[in-house]
Amino acid sequence: MKKILLYLLISLLFFVVSCGKTASEQGVSGQSESRSFSVTDSRGETVELPGEIKSIAAFPAPLPHIIVYLDGNAERIKGLHPLAKKAAEVSVLSRIAPSLLEAEDNFLTGSLLNTEELLKIKPDVFFTDQVLQGMDKLKESGLPVIYLGLEKDRMNYRGKEIEFYSPEKSIRGWVDITAAVLGTEKKKAAAIFEEWDSVKKEIAEKTASIPDEKKKKILIVFKAAGNMVAGGNSFGQYWIASTGGINCADEVTANHPAMVKIADFEQVLKWNPDIVYLTNFAETMPEDIYGNKIQGQDWSGTSAYKNRAVYKIPLGNYRWYPPSLDGPLMLKWMAVKNYPGLFNWDMYREIREYYKKYFNYALTDVEIHNILNPAGSGNF
Repeated sequence: MKKILLYLLISLLFFVVSCGKTASEQGVSGQSESRSFSVTDSRGETVELPGEIKSIAAFPAPLPHIIVYLDGNAERIKGLHPLAKKAAEVSVLSRIAPSLLEAEDNFLTGSLLNTEELLKIKPDVFFTDQVLQGMDKLKESGLPVIYLGLEKDRMNYRGKEIEFYSPEKSIRGWVDITAAVLGTEKKKAAAIFEEWDSVKKEIAEKTASIPDEKKKKILIVFKAAGNMVAGGNSFGQYWIASTGGINCADEVTANHPAMVKIADFEQVLKWNPDIVYLTNFAETMPEDIYGNKIQGQDWSGTSAYKNRAVYKIPLGNYRWYPPSLDGPLMLKWMAVKNYPGLFNWDMYREIREYYKKYFNYALTDVEIHNILNPAGSGNF
């Protein structure tokens, strides 16, 4: 009798284990509970995901290069915003991960989402950085949605603590969340930020002894034609302060991460910047400033104009002004431009080594030149 009971118990245990294993291995509709997992996105929302993410659709333009870094390729990216695809086409990213150009982009028009077209791609997850028109229908489909939001940070600046939109904190959050979705090892996800911390520390140490009155007055122009500049709570505040400068527009703020519109160009003349940086969100080039080609603007009275210190911000895997994994390179590049006597990084060498180390891609001299000297057309 005891032998019979023992046999029955063993048989029952075998049956239970086998059933659990079969459900997990087959990955039936919705995935088994043992294989599914959850990720907390930027909103603090817990999102349930299937056990294996094979297909990704994404709205945020910077996200593709994050996935390429974490995965080593773009094979899981099946859907992209048209602007993100265009950005990849004109950047080095399309050569690092050519399959990006094969991704579908017909499910988005601006911020209007075509749910039917998106679902045809059969993504396992959809990334977005905003609530899109049409997302109410998407919710009905059951497709997991991961939000990647911008993060604010605080810094001590000119004797007071200020709050600003941080490109560094934002990209750290995006990488952490995306790595959790993709199943990337934490060590790889953190590698770039170890270098980021090191670069930022070196710059801070070398510029710490510069008194405020001798620091370079810097203006980052988002769109010159519209009098849009980087205010005191923008991404630009981070880049300028982190490279030892004074933001000319630090007292002007707006509820926008990238820019603030000033009343008129006369304000720029009053600020009289020593250095001007132009973003890739507009077509304006340094030659347009030197040639006073922008209607209603005469830059000839500014120090930046007189010293030929107007620069176009580089474009690598993505634009360097907003959150990007090229952040350590942006810091080095700006530090060299701001204080060439303090910093002597060879940017050709720095960019070449960086891309080889983190993206396993050997850049040519022509590609590096194009990163450092992007075309004027920034309206992707």
